[in-house]
Amino acid sequence: MVPPPYLGTTFDGTHKHYLTTGSTVLDALDVENMIKHVTEHGYGLMAGSQLVLIVNPIDFEASSIAAWKAGVDYGGATTPKYDFIPSALMPAWVSAETIHGPIPNAEYNGLQVWGSYNNALVIKSNYMPRYYAVVVATSGPNNDANPVGFREHINPAYQGLRHIPGRGPYPIQESFFARGFGTGSRHRGAAVVVQITTDLTYSPPSIET
Repeated sequence: MVPPPYLGTTFDGTHKHYLTTGSTVLDALDVENMIKHVTEHGYGLMAGSQLVLIVNPIDFEASSIAAWKAGVDYGGATTPKYDFIPSALMPAWVSAETIHGPIPNAEYNGLQVWGSYNNALVIKSNYMPRYYAVVVATSGPNNDANPVGFREHINPAYQGLRHIPGRGPYPIQESFFARGFGTGSRHRGAAVVVQITTDLTYSPPSIET
């Protein structure tokens, strides 16, 4: 699939949003590249839209994201272009530096926000598999502009959690609960995933349920 053009920027059939870091840790340049992959399609720029970077807590520490400062070498492959700005969730620290602009809130739609980098909120989540990270442009719960949509039956009678009665004069006996739903890609350009690996070819994670 060839992505549609956006404000004069065109894409071809080789354009992908499945990337690799080429190293064993997530680098500042990787995040900057992920953000570019989303914003160059117009996502994350409109009012009400927010970019979020979701990483596994172990990868957050291994990548020293909290130490990223613009123009300062932190031991990574590249020098960051922006400062990591901690939220109120981060442990207290002493600094003589002045923060210009708003400090990120400690919560975004029920998710704990540990700070921001560039214009993306940084979220640590154990639901994110180790050695993977994503940048997503979201407009909030159930918004049509989100990259993934929630699907339910068109008939309201089949939506939500339903109680199916049992047979015979005793409807509670052999009764059960049922719910049917699904998800579907809505805006593929609004998200990008990177695998933290020295391999140049992306491999999807093995997710245990």
